Amino acid sequence: NTIALSPNTQYAVYVVFKIIDAWGFSDCPVELSVGVEGGHCSTKIVCLDPNVEDTPDDRVVGLQRPSLRSDEWVEIEMGEFFNSGLEDEVQMSVIETKY
Repeated sequence: NTIALSPNTQYAVYVVFKIIDAWGFSDCPVELSVGVEGGHCSTKIVCLDPNVEDTPDDRVVGLQRPSLRSDEWVEIEMGEFFNSGLEDEVQMSVIETKY
C-alpha cells in the first residue's frame, strides 16, 4: 500500500534474485510490469538470464538483462511509479511471454 511510502515521490521497483542451478531462462522472454492500481502501468520485456549469449534466431536478442551484484545476487529494474500521496495499491507482475 502506498500509504507506507513517502508522498509525491517517484519510486523504482527492482526484482532481486539468486540463480542456483537454474535452466530455462536463457531463451524465455519475460514481461515485467509495475504500477499503481487504476493508474499508469510500466511494462517491458526482458531476459532474466544475465549470462546468455545472443544467437540470430534467439527470442531474447537485444533484450535488457539483469546485472550481477557484488553479493552474487542479480537485479533488474521492473519499472517506476509515482506515489501521489493517495492510499493506493502498488501492483507488480513477472510473466513468461509466449511469442
